[in-house]
Amino acid sequence: RDGHGPALSLVHRHVFGLKPDVKNNVHYAEETQIIYPAGTNAVLWQADQKQQKIFQGHEDGQGLTCMAVNSTKRYLAVAEKCYEGAICTIFDLVTAKKRKTLSWPESDAPEFLCVAFSADSKYLITQTGRSPSAKHDWSLLYWVWDKQRVMASIKVSNPQNSLIRECSFNPTDSSIVCVIGDGILK
Repeated sequence: RDGHGPALSLVHRHVFGLKPDVKNNVHYAEETQIIYPAGTNAVLWQADQKQQKIFQGHEDGQGLTCMAVNSTKRYLAVAEKCYEGAICTIFDLVTAKKRKTLSWPESDAPEFLCVAFSADSKYLITQTGRSPSAKHDWSLLYWVWDKQRVMASIKVSNPQNSLIRECSFNPTDSSIVCVIGDGILK
């Protein structure tokens, strides 16, 4: 703005590329719709209409780390690395609007390494990686995501502090979760 006219804003029209280091980086929303990460955005490519819906990352985000789509293909969870603390944003794929942003202020872990929705889409789990203080290394968080509330948290690594690679819900009982890592199956 030069002080003489209205403020200008930029809007994404197209986003090109693929960020390959994002866990679970390609999802089908519908038969002709694909979701993938590009830069600091998640993109919904509507192949039949040759259009994109762009879900912008958090302004303080350092890049996407993992994604998940719920069982009804209505919601997209995008986790981002943030030096102030990991962030997970839930987007509505139908309206293309942000629904909730989840963060855990007690933790200094900068990223969530995996994210998953329960089969009924009421709950979400996120798995942190290593934290600078080591206090919150490998914390699994169980969220009621629409209320932005952590229901439970637990450190899930072993005494060797091994890497956690994946977390998921039991498909029939959302009170049971599974965590897999290097020498770990819980």
